[in-house]
Amino acid sequence: MRYTVKHAYQSYRDGQLFGPWKAGTEVELTESDAEWVERDSPGALEPAKAKPATKSSGGAK
Repeated sequence: MRYTVKHAYQSYRDGQLFGPWKAGTEVELTESDAEWVERDSPGALEPAKAKPATKSSGGAK
């Protein structure tokens, strides 16, 4: 799932580096990793907003 980083964050867990991330960065994390980041630093992440679909031009007529 994609998350938006709400404040600067960096940490290691079990040899895995999370970050360094700046506020506004979008990251892809498993649900369990995101839960761990939130326990480590409450408020660090929020689910990313879906990007609007772009309209097709419909091609030449």
